[in-house]
Amino acid sequence: LDWIVGRAMEKDRERRYASAHDLGADLRRYLAGEPVLAGPPSTAYRLSKWARRHTPLLVTGAAVSIAVAAGLVGTSWGWSRAVAESRRARDAEQQARLNEEAARASERVAQLERERARIAEQQAIAEAERARDAEELARDEAERARVEAVSAKRVAEFLEEMLRGVGPEVAQGADTDLLCAILNDTAARVGEQLASEPLAEARLRYAIGSAYHGIQRLDDAIAQLERAAALFETLPEATARERRMTLHNLATAYHAADRPDDAEPVFRRVLALELENPELADSAAQTLSNLALIALDNNQFDTADEHARRAMDLYRRAGTDESDNACLLRNTMAMLANERDDRERGLALYEESLALSERLRGPDHPTTLTTRANVASQYGVMSRHEDAARVLAQCVEDMRRVYGPAHSETITTLSNYGTNLLLLGRLDEVAPIYAEAEQLATSHLGEDHVITQYTRNNLARLDMQRGQYAEAAERYAGVVAFFESRYGPGDQDTRLFRNRLAEALRRDGQRERWRDEGLANAAAAEAEGVADSQYAIALRHAAWASVELEDADGAVAVLDRLDAAVGAMGGSAGRDMRAWAADLRGRERWLRGEHEQAASLLEASYQLWIEGYGERDTDATRVAGALARLLDEMGRAGDAAEWRARANPEEPGGEH
Repeated sequence: LDWIVGRAMEKDRERRYASAHDLGADLRRYLAGEPVLAGPPSTAYRLSKWARRHTPLLVTGAAVSIAVAAGLVGTSWGWSRAVAESRRARDAEQQARLNEEAARASERVAQLERERARIAEQQAIAEAERARDAEELARDEAERARVEAVSAKRVAEFLEEMLRGVGPEVAQGADTDLLCAILNDTAARVGEQLASEPLAEARLRYAIGSAYHGIQRLDDAIAQLERAAALFETLPEATARERRMTLHNLATAYHAADRPDDAEPVFRRVLALELENPELADSAAQTLSNLALIALDNNQFDTADEHARRAMDLYRRAGTDESDNACLLRNTMAMLANERDDRERGLALYEESLALSERLRGPDHPTTLTTRANVASQYGVMSRHEDAARVLAQCVEDMRRVYGPAHSETITTLSNYGTNLLLLGRLDEVAPIYAEAEQLATSHLGEDHVITQYTRNNLARLDMQRGQYAEAAERYAGVVAFFESRYGPGDQDTRLFRNRLAEALRRDGQRERWRDEGLANAAAAEAEGVADSQYAIALRHAAWASVELEDADGAVAVLDRLDAAVGAMGGSAGRDMRAWAADLRGRERWLRGEHEQAASLLEASYQLWIEGYGERDTDATRVAGALARLLDEMGRAGDAAEWRARANPEEPGGEH
């Protein structure tokens, strides 16, 4: 702003603003923050002004300066020559140094070039080796692809031929006989026609074996899977997954065929393979679950518990502890809890599995419906039959809606609902339910269907509750004949229903036939090398019938076998059978007149019954009544009266 004012007041006309308009424009530029025309006086202008004011002084100074300059010229010339010579010497020295450094740099460049050449040569060699490796790998992959293509073609051709005659009814599982015929024909020809293609043969045998397993042709499934596993072991082109899955399915087939001694080592081989790969933790957990089931079936409860805990730990580490398979593991753990008489834990596990299944799959998913039925069954195990009936009634309603009334699951659950009503003594409600289930099974599943036979077993149970023992025995005999013809006398279900037939014969007073059925059932189990609870029950029937027939020697022979069987049993079933063994051994001693030993054994049996079920238990009161009669014979009237009071409680319990 001072410059603008100074320019406006400048004496020199040339330096002043030409007009007021120019002054205003410069002010506006100043206000707008733009460059202005005004500025400070230049150096030349100030010097010219000073010179005009001091002209004499300037002339004197100039003269002095010229004289001094003249004196310096001579001196400077000599000094300049000396400086020039010195500079030339320094330049020469510097040039020499530069030349030396340039030579060294050239040598370094040459060394670098030689190193680059050496590296390039090594890279070329490596590239050539990589090219050869790639070519070899490509050849291997091409050969593998060729083998895979041939194998796939062979498998496709065989599957096409195998399924050529399969209609929709077969694909839906309604005509398993035709499917079996096709599988049998293919299995008979696969070895001959694929003799030169072992990989294709192994894969096809795996597929056939899995199909046999799906329709419960377990012996055929095992034969095919054993051959497939043997082939895969010898074929380097087979994948690790193919080997592992074949062994897994083989172990599962062994287990389903009730061959735990064969299943367990194969499951352990599968587990070892799975534990080698952390990504297979979920599969390893499934295998441990299967091992837990095998141990549970063999009454090895500690081993079963260890396997189940390891499996759940693996599920948790894999982040799949809330998966479908983890739900199934909880069901196994619930069964284990029941075997250890921990009914509350069993129920908690079933309920946890149900809640998880409902969340994962929804309330109407088949697995959810089945798990809900398991909860109802657990209520039944805990004698909470009202709760069981309530849940089963809902299950029946849901299954009718989801599956339809004629579905096998609906029929089975309907039968179970009737069974809980039977246990509640609501016989009038049970009869139409059992009749409906039997009619649906017969008309929709057929006479020869397993579920149809189960419904007839239930009708026999109803006959037993009504006291119609002869009718019950007739029904049970038909069920036994079916299972024996289809699965053999040593089959678990065959032996279960034969034991029920023996019970019906006992109550109907057919003692000799009762004994004979018990002995035949025990012999069938021994022929299979089985020593399970049904075997012990068969021996109990045979021993009891022998006692009732007053055949003490026959009873002893059977009781010795029963003692050996009971020694391997654990849990509540083992306790119950020990109670029976003591009871029958006491009666055998009674027959021989060994009253003191008989009384001691009967009292031991009574204590075992009340330990498990309380003083009102039917078996406990039955033994108490027998002990009262024995004490009467011994002349101990006071003791007999005490035991007679125990034999007649106000509210008797159940029978075992």
